[in-house]
Order: sequence, then C-alpha cells, then structure tokens
Amino acid sequence: MIQCPNRPICDGCPNFELDDDDDHARVLEELRPLFETHDLEVPTEILGAGPRLGYRNRAKMVVKRGQLGFYSRGSRDFVPIETCLVHDQNVEAAINAIRPLVKGLDGLKFIDVRYLREGVVTLSGKRDFSSEETEPFRVALSELPTKWSLHQVVSSASVVHPSNSSAPVLEAQVRDKSFELPADAFFQLNTYVLEAIHEAIRERVESGDLLDLYCGIGTHGLSLVSPEGRVRGFDAVESSVLAARRNAEALKIEADFAIHDDSQPPNWSDVAGSTAITNPGRQGMSTEVVEWLNSKDLAGIVYLSCQPETFTRDVERLTNWKVDEIQIWDMLPKTSRVEVLAFLSPRKIEVLEPSDTWVALVAGRAPHGELPGGKFKVRAIKRTDQFSLVSIQGTPVSEDEIVFALRKWGFPLLTPNQALAKSMFLNRLPLENVVSGAPCHLFAQARVPVKILDSLVALGTSEG
Repeated sequence: MIQCPNRPICDGCPNFELDDDDDHARVLEELRPLFETHDLEVPTEILGAGPRLGYRNRAKMVVKRGQLGFYSRGSRDFVPIETCLVHDQNVEAAINAIRPLVKGLDGLKFIDVRYLREGVVTLSGKRDFSSEETEPFRVALSELPTKWSLHQVVSSASVVHPSNSSAPVLEAQVRDKSFELPADAFFQLNTYVLEAIHEAIRERVESGDLLDLYCGIGTHGLSLVSPEGRVRGFDAVESSVLAARRNAEALKIEADFAIHDDSQPPNWSDVAGSTAITNPGRQGMSTEVVEWLNSKDLAGIVYLSCQPETFTRDVERLTNWKVDEIQIWDMLPKTSRVEVLAFLSPRKIEVLEPSDTWVALVAGRAPHGELPGGKFKVRAIKRTDQFSLVSIQGTPVSEDEIVFALRKWGFPLLTPNQALAKSMFLNRLPLENVVSGAPCHLFAQARVPVKILDSLVALGTSEG
C-alpha cells in the first residue's frame, strides 16, 4: 500500500491508509445519521471513476515562513507540504518549480495552481508585485514541458481584487466539448468523476430544454443538452456567466444565461416540461429558488451537491417533489468529501374529496373552538410560537370551504412553502402526503388526508 509522506501531520486525506472498500464504508456510515434524520434512503455504495491518486487539477496552498503547505482542517495551524499524492502531476511539477522562489517574494500569502489543458499559477499577496519580482516565477514555469501562465491578485482580510495584470483564460475539456474557463471561475476538481456523473445524468434525463441553476461557465447545461434543446441558466458571478455565453456561442447551442444571485428566482417563461439541473455552492439553494421550483411544472430536477447537509435540507423543502434516486460519488478520493447526485420527479397531487376531518397548518396560536359560521370544530395537535397544526372537524366540506373559513380567521398571510420552511417540527411529518395546492396569497396551510391523521396526533397534543 502506498504511504502518504505527509501523514499524520496533514489531515487533508483522513482515509488515505484505507483500501477503497473500507474508505467507502466509513464515509457511508458518516452520512447515515444525516440521511436517516431526513427520511432519505442511504445508498449502499459510493461510485467512482478515474485514478485514486493524481486526480486533483487544482491546489490552493498557503505560504508561511518561506514554505508551502496547507492549513489543518478547522484551524489556522500551518502544515508544510513537500509533495501531495492526490495532485495532478502537472500541478505538482509547477509547485515544485516555484517552491524555491516563494521565500524571496515578500508579502506573498497564497498560491493557486490549476491545470486543465494548460496551467495557471495565481499569486495572492498583500500588495501588487512588480514584474521584476515575478519574472523568476515566469521563467521557472516556462521551463516546464506544459504551457503555464502567471497571474496575481491582491488580498486582505476582507477583499480580494485583481492586480494590474489581466486574468488568463484556461480551456477545460469535458468529453468532446471545450469550455472557456476564467482562471478564478469554479470548475470541478476531478474531471474524471465529472464526466462519469454526466454519463449518469444522460441515462436518466430525456431530451429537451435544460435549466442550469447556479450555472457557472455552463458546464452542466451545455454538456448535457440534446441537439434540439436549449439551455437557460443563472449565476451570480459575472465573469463565469459571460464565459458561459461565449461557450454556448462557440458550441452553437441556443442558450440564455443571466447574471443574478439566488435572492431572486429566475424569470423564465414557458419552462413547463424542462429539466432543472441545480448545482449550488456549499450554502445550498435559497428559499426563493426552492419555492420557484415547487411552483413549476418541470419534467424533473437533477440536484448535484458537494454539501450533504444543505442537500438534505433542500430536498426536504422541495415539498412538491419526491426523490427517486440518490447516488454518492467519490469526487475527492482518500478524503471524506463526496458529491451527492439526486434525481427528483413531481409529486402527484390529488384533489381531495369533501371530508368531515381535515388537518391544517395555520399561522399563529390557533385557539380551540369553532371556526366562523359554527360549522367546524378546531383542536390543536401541535403548536410552536409561530404556527399551529390543528384538526378541523364538522360536516363534510370541500377544500375550498376550508380555505374560505381559514381566511376569515384573520391570521397573517403566508405561503405554504414559507410556513413549511419555518416550522421545524414539520420536518417529522410525512410530507409526501401533504397537499399544498392553495394560491400563494391564501392563508398558510398544509392540508393532510385524513388517512394519516393518527400519525399526526401521535406527535402529541397541546391544550393551551
């Protein structure tokens, strides 16, 4: 077995000494409590592709006391590194070429080394370095057998901005398509696994239009769209979206990429029948995007996430969607970090027949007693400071009559999705049975078929 020369002082690859089976078993056990808490089935295997070492196409390293290294996980403890076995060999070659030079460049804080079809080294420091100071770096990189360029940014505790030099542009290859990639743009660290994930998506997604949420340079949408389809996407990073537009033009794909963050939902029309591919950052999707997805008649959702915690939170909030399959991909072998790939399809919401027993989620502290008109008797099942889960009983009435009665109750107006997002105790409800078909401006409610009333009552009762 290959031994890591940096263990045990470096904890970047905690599973390095384990064989693949033990490595994957450990990661699955770490994920199990999280998935089970959110009533998600834990996959039985972790999928992989490509080499287990030498896969990482990017390295961000700390410069301290003239040495290169990393910060220990969860701390600012510096760990000097001479070599890293998970780095791509071209990344390692560039690091070794400039290693002797970092000590002589005063103010240098970080280096970012990235290699795809060609490479770029970004120097990050407290000041703008002169061309005379950086010339030795250019010379060292020029002596490598692969093509490299040099870039620099000026950083402080609160801001990073480009220096006077313009940022280079890389070319990324995904299967048979080439993408323009700004040096500072996001791109998957493991191209081998990225291509395998795309193949898994192709097997599940039928032809048609794609919605590329958090699109970056358009890698997912432009790689996966069928010849007759079009791509629409958004991202907050302007340079990435501009690159996505140029990539679509170069690939001759009909596309529309917008620049905005996720505090506002997309404003696309005629999205019915499209498939959404969402690949948010670690923070997951915003409430606005989740509600937008809940409101649209899409063919399906493909959710790709590097953060299982926010993934599980988001799919729980996607109340109009059900999870058909979850795959776990070993994006960064030898580490505990994985990529979650999930396929979601629309829930079939049935129109409920008139019933003499309903369950509703209402805003505020709902009292016991009769609703206006005297036709319905209300009993609290569960209560928080903001919401009450109540049972409503009376003569058989339709859903519309229940909505009308609730509106006359005079509580604050909230959408069903806002109520679901804010009421943590609802995480425990069997939400696949919850019907939330009311227009958004009606009284907040989640009407539940009577067949699950007993399981709701089992949550406990509140009398005052």
